[in-house]
Amino acid sequence: MCDAFKRLDKTYFFSSYSQMISCKEMLSELSVHFPHRCLWLSQSIVRSTRYGGTTLQSQQQDNANHTIGMIKMRLSGQIITTRFNPPKACAVPMSVGGQLARLIEIATDDAKLSSMYIGWCTFT
Repeated sequence: MCDAFKRLDKTYFFSSYSQMISCKEMLSELSVHFPHRCLWLSQSIVRSTRYGGTTLQSQQQDNANHTIGMIKMRLSGQIITTRFNPPKACAVPMSVGGQLARLIEIATDDAKLSSMYIGWCTFT
C-alpha cells in the first residue's frame, strides 16, 4: 500500500510499474473476475445466459468487453487513447520506460489538469 499524500520518487513508480507488467497474466485474470461493478454485472449476466437467463443489451456488453480489452492491451504495453495516442499509432508494445513517459505526458496535459481542477472546485 502506498501513501497517497506522500511524494514518491521516480524509482518507486518505475519498479512498481515493472512489477505490474511482469504480472500481467494475473492482472488480466483479475480484471475479468473482479472488475468494476458494471463490468462485473455484465460478465455475470453473460454467464447466467448460458444457463437460460435473460440476455444483456448488446451495447452494454460491447462496452464491458471493450473496457476489459483495453485493460489487457495496457498491461501488454499498448497505451491507447483516442485523443493522445490513436490505436493505429500504438500497434507495437512500448517498453516500461516508454510507457511511463507517455503516461506522464498524458497526465500532465494542461487541458486535463484544468478540467480536473474545475471538477474539484466547490461552487457556492
